[in-house]
Amino acid sequence: MGCSNFKNTLLFLFITANLVHAPFASYLEIKKKCFLTSNVTVQVTNMLSVNGPLLLHCRSKDDDLGIKTIGQNQKFRWTFCTNIWHTTKFWCTFQFGQKNRVIVAYEETVKEFCKDNQCYWSARDDGIYLFDTEYYDWQ
Repeated sequence: MGCSNFKNTLLFLFITANLVHAPFASYLEIKKKCFLTSNVTVQVTNMLSVNGPLLLHCRSKDDDLGIKTIGQNQKFRWTFCTNIWHTTKFWCTFQFGQKNRVIVAYEETVKEFCKDNQCYWSARDDGIYLFDTEYYDWQ
C-alpha cells in the first residue's frame, strides 16, 4: 500500500510540473522579447558553386556559437538581443578549402545595411555578400 501511494505522489508531481512548465516554456519559444533593445537575426548561406562544406565559426564577446559545417545551399541562422550600449558585435570566420575570411557579421555599422534587423550573408565564389552586395573578398 505504501509503495502505491509513493508512485501516485510521484506521478502527481510529474504531471503537475509538466502542466506548469509547458505553457511557460512554449511562451518563451514563441517570441524572444528584448527589453529596451533590438531583436536581430543573422543568417549565413553557402552559395558556393563547388559542392564542398563551408566551415563557419561565429562568436561575440559573450557567446561562442561553435563551428558549423554548412552544406551547399544550406543556411545557419541565429537570433539575439543587442545590448543597451549599442556595442553588440558578432564576427565570423568563413573557411572553404584554402580560402578563409574573418568578417564582422553584426555591429552598429553593419546594421545600417541590414533590413528590419535581418542580416543575410552569403558565401559565394568571388567573396562574401551582405544581401546582394559583395562586402568582403576571400583572403
